[in-house]
Amino acid sequence: LGGPELAGGCGCAYPEFVGDEVVSRSNAIVQRLTRAAFAAPGWSREWLGTLPMYAACRVGGARVSIVHGDPRALAGWALSAELFSEPKVRAWLEQADADIFASTHTCVTHARLVDRGPARPLGAVFNNGAAGMPCFDGELWGVMTRVSTDWARAPPDSIFGVALRELGVRVDAIRVRYSAHAWQRTWEGWWPEGSAARQGYGARMTRGLRDWTVERAFATTGDALREVRPAAPPAGRGGEQERARHSL
Repeated sequence: LGGPELAGGCGCAYPEFVGDEVVSRSNAIVQRLTRAAFAAPGWSREWLGTLPMYAACRVGGARVSIVHGDPRALAGWALSAELFSEPKVRAWLEQADADIFASTHTCVTHARLVDRGPARPLGAVFNNGAAGMPCFDGELWGVMTRVSTDWARAPPDSIFGVALRELGVRVDAIRVRYSAHAWQRTWEGWWPEGSAARQGYGARMTRGLRDWTVERAFATTGDALREVRPAAPPAGRGGEQERARHSL
């Protein structure tokens, strides 16, 4: 967001597997959002420039590194579901002196556990995907990442989570509930038929992210499974089918 006109494109740094039509739509969307933002009272380009590219905090015994894209770049994709590499992430955790990476940017929710060897506790990567946009097929709510010292209990709105007992923390992907109908009406008012956002995200806003499931979002193997503590199904939607869908 360097100015009212975004000559350098949307800044998403899309990888090669993303089609040109997606890139073009994203450029058009960000151009419009940028013009609207800089026309709003109190919006400050100087203030934006002071914001850090990452943040670090300690929760319990865990050091959490919060990034937008990945540790290398603000718009990096190395923590995405498509490009995740455990050896690379293991090295980054070591270099950052971190136990957990919390990221976003790629709009696809996923999480991985990282085996750091017998002498180190498991690490984790949680990418929330999107807070204000549906993240799973057939589901109309967003997702955020929660890190808590209450490692023994899954929060009520957890989609999936993991107890990192050696670090004294629990990490969960949490539902962000909102009125999907009201939000769709507002969103469609901003982005009418034929607009770049409606073409790119219209189906996702009304039906969720096609073919993306909880089971695909939390993929982990081997010894790491011993640490997984799947969240209970949400109240009001019980039954064996719902419990099975939330069991990892």
